[in-house]
Amino acid sequence: MDTSEYHADTSRISATGLRYLHRSPAHYFANFLSPNRIIRPPTPAMILGTTVHCAILEPERFSRKYVCVADDEICKKIGTKNPRSTAEYKAWLKEFRADNADKEIVSLDDYNTVIDIRDAVWSHSHASKLLENVTAEKSIFFTDTDSGAMCKIRPDAIDTTSIDTPIIIELKTCENATPSVFGRQAINFGYHNQAALYVNGLMESGMSIKQPLHIFIAVEKEPPYAVSLYYTPDRVLELGRYENAIDLKTYVDCINSGVWKGYNEELTPLQIPEWTFRQFK
Repeated sequence: MDTSEYHADTSRISATGLRYLHRSPAHYFANFLSPNRIIRPPTPAMILGTTVHCAILEPERFSRKYVCVADDEICKKIGTKNPRSTAEYKAWLKEFRADNADKEIVSLDDYNTVIDIRDAVWSHSHASKLLENVTAEKSIFFTDTDSGAMCKIRPDAIDTTSIDTPIIIELKTCENATPSVFGRQAINFGYHNQAALYVNGLMESGMSIKQPLHIFIAVEKEPPYAVSLYYTPDRVLELGRYENAIDLKTYVDCINSGVWKGYNEELTPLQIPEWTFRQFK
């Protein structure tokens, strides 16, 4: 299934959708179901991450989809310096896109970064082996047994060469891939919820008899493009399952009632980090 088709399907909830719903049902509705929802353009970090994923996991598609155009080449074509701020550049870009509607333009700097990250991952002794027999970007649909929620997942890569225990691989670009920093990022961005949904999804869909192994390939976005590998322990998956179960039940309740509430409307105490009270101890 094409990525855009997968994301356009709002009849099922995804890991990204659960992150919004975990904040509040109103946030999920505003971003996925509202007829007035704002379609925000991807940030530079998101674009880089998507390009890196394609270069590493779908090399043939990468060569077809992305084209690198250096500024000096554009300057020669339109006869000016600093082309991106000129009307000539905008006219050239419009003409280029008309002739290459299925391609994405990548600047020379970004292209070189993507290639360096790709090479760092593929030169890593263990990461390269993990990626040898994977299926990338496979869309999987299932119904959560406990809540009845209709769900969808699209793992970065799955290795199903072992029938009993497939491996789910998530590729994450990051600023810092050290254990403590990446672990904090995982909690802040809900990677544990995503991992739990992916693992459960493979089992619920019948693709796996036993619990799949879930692994993160974390690669830094700046030189030396260091790579770290992390598996998701059972206790982390259980935390993700616990939180997902609450959110999936809330999702089903909202679907059935048509009510998508925001934050708690009751007066509650202000919550601040516990460490701020250390000076009184």
